[in-house]
Amino acid sequence: MTGLQPVTKYYFRAYATNSIGTAYGNQLSVTTYSNLPTLTTEVVSSITISSAKSGGNITYDGYSSIIGRGVCWNTSGNPTIDDNKTIDGTGPGAFTSSITGLQEKTKYYIKAYATNANGTGYGGERSFSTPPAGSPEIVECEKLRISSGSYPETANLIEKIHSELGSNYSIGDWNDLKAISNIIVWISCMGLKEDQQFMITSNGNHFWSGSRHYFVHYSPDGKPFSSFLVHEQIGNILFLGSWYGLNLNILAKKN
Repeated sequence: MTGLQPVTKYYFRAYATNSIGTAYGNQLSVTTYSNLPTLTTEVVSSITISSAKSGGNITYDGYSSIIGRGVCWNTSGNPTIDDNKTIDGTGPGAFTSSITGLQEKTKYYIKAYATNANGTGYGGERSFSTPPAGSPEIVECEKLRISSGSYPETANLIEKIHSELGSNYSIGDWNDLKAISNIIVWISCMGLKEDQQFMITSNGNHFWSGSRHYFVHYSPDGKPFSSFLVHEQIGNILFLGSWYGLNLNILAKKN
């Protein structure tokens, strides 16, 4: 069968004709594939006031070579390649995109795209917001090197911070971080979704943000990150007397 349209369901049956007439076989159906690429849009990360990272993964090329790929974005939703876009090579598979030229305190909508000879396919839409100028930097989890020490929940955390890091570092808590505006980088590191209440995962246990948590933020040049936590009113969710630096995924920010 030729001349079919993409993404269309067709019904067919075999036939045979002789001098007496025509007989038909059982009716069957088939749905044609799209001739456009199929892909997903990666989570947005490394968000600053003017840039971010994303990308895509092309899982189906539409039986035609991928001649262009990247991400496109705008501030109104449903972006296309007629809006802002990156150009990130050719071919199927995963790719990474660096998004630049963004404005501070702005919500953006983004999609991955892939183009073949038949047209352009898009991944799902994602959104993110750039922080205001002067906001603390959000550091990706995989870049953190966590201290192996532990501190009791009753410890004077400020003293510990000053002894470990110096007097120019201080405590930031969940409310401070949330006020930055968008923490999708951290949510991605946690393996959580937006609007969930869980905040930290340790050894498979979740500790949710209804209770107050404190973070040390530390990001001097040329030194490893250190991260310590203290908590209040967690109740029976946390049965240990200390927060342990190992096995914690912790968001860090710098002043």
